[in-house]
Amino acid sequence: MKRRPDVIRRLSRALVMLAMAVAFMAGNPASADMGESNFALISDASQKTVRAGVGQNSLLAAVSGEIRSWETFRRIPLGDMSFAMQSVQSGKYVRAGVGPNAQLAAVSDTIGAWETFEWIDLGNSRMAFRSAQNGKYVRAGVGDGSFLAATSPHIAAWETFVLVIVPD
Repeated sequence: MKRRPDVIRRLSRALVMLAMAVAFMAGNPASADMGESNFALISDASQKTVRAGVGQNSLLAAVSGEIRSWETFRRIPLGDMSFAMQSVQSGKYVRAGVGPNAQLAAVSDTIGAWETFEWIDLGNSRMAFRSAQNGKYVRAGVGDGSFLAATSPHIAAWETFVLVIVPD
């Protein structure tokens, strides 16, 4: 029997998405009261998982079909609905405002205004978040690499993410 890599890849992605759907239905909250915990984000528009470390600037992009260490972030509550994101793989904090398009990248050693985000619970394990520094919502799909950037004035499909709690 001849193996078809494209079929195997699609089947693998479908199984990952099914496992995520089962986890969501088991009660993964998208609420800000989840405390300090590990999570992954899936772009609601592209159905791709957000990954850190894309390109030379450690940019975040919705390009992955799996959840491993590069796709896992630690939520650091900062009070009210504010939080910081830390890349589990690199230990660096996610910063908005990298480059001319306010792109997100896991590059900071400390938490400041550019590393602070506001958590918006949209229900049904979906969330959006906004940069505390520029007040813009984070969207996926920026540029050819599907990068994340804090550039949007509103919440729509590209600014909506499915939250997946990742066990420690």
